[in-house]
Amino acid sequence: MIYRFEHPEMFYLFLPFLGGLALIWLYLKWRNRIVQNVFDPELFRSIFPKFSNLNPIVKASTLMVSIFFLILGLTNYQSGEKVDQIRAEGIDIMILLDVSNSMLCEDLSPNRLERAKLLIRKLLDKLSGDRVGLITFTGSAYTQVPLTIDYESLKFMLDMIDPRDYPNQGTSIASAIDESLRVLGDKDIKNKAILILTDGEDNIEADQEAIEKAKKIGIQIIAIGVGTLEGGKIPMNNGFKTDENGQEIITKFNQNMLENLASVGNGKFYHLGKVNHLDDILVQDFEAYEKREYQDVNYSNLNSHFYWFIIISLLALATSFIWNTKRFF
Repeated sequence: MIYRFEHPEMFYLFLPFLGGLALIWLYLKWRNRIVQNVFDPELFRSIFPKFSNLNPIVKASTLMVSIFFLILGLTNYQSGEKVDQIRAEGIDIMILLDVSNSMLCEDLSPNRLERAKLLIRKLLDKLSGDRVGLITFTGSAYTQVPLTIDYESLKFMLDMIDPRDYPNQGTSIASAIDESLRVLGDKDIKNKAILILTDGEDNIEADQEAIEKAKKIGIQIIAIGVGTLEGGKIPMNNGFKTDENGQEIITKFNQNMLENLASVGNGKFYHLGKVNHLDDILVQDFEAYEKREYQDVNYSNLNSHFYWFIIISLLALATSFIWNTKRFF
């Protein structure tokens, strides 16, 4: 029997959920303390004859139970007896996506990050048989999706990416390369490629050791420059990002650095927005790589059980709404 959660990244939603639990607990404690310290018990009962300690606890509990099962539903728990072992031929591609604040610059419409995401989606629509992984990087690098042929999961993760969720800002391309080499390994390099999408602004000291490691191993790096040479401002809150002197920062696309990076392993450099049908060009580049045969698992025969959790969530939510609100103090 196979058990899995199709979208385990949804478990991160339990972090704000636990915060909500803590806030409700603090509110109930505050409420009871006010009742006990401010009101005389007999006077309070005469003013609020229908007061109940149980009602707010029940309403809060059913609401939190509803949210709990909603999150479980979003993870889409799956089970099944049978999976298909599939054989395919292709290469391994690690996509490194810059998610630093500078990627919010709107010198490309609607902004650099969304244009990069669009290119990735179009590329995935045209790939077949290749295993693709996704790493996001700012000041640090994070493997979001390991190597997989499940392109839909990768697209789903793209929709979830927001630079505001990454507190460690900066642009450490070297850390992203190092992480990709960890995932790809250093064997069968003819079947592996690294695709970097970034504006090239390296705001922290680069770790040249990782880049030299990639050069030594010989994995080809395809660098996609995102942005314009003229640059633009970085939207932040209700204005634009400023420096320590209060001047608005202009973020510019660093073409020279990316061209040098692409020279690692005899790779290539492209400027997004300056090259037509870049997705088709990338597909042609990858077709030139030496393919290898591999086995993977197709989970298409697994049964999804998300609807049971959603039903429980809706029932709990309905209970919270129909509970006697007149007694909720």
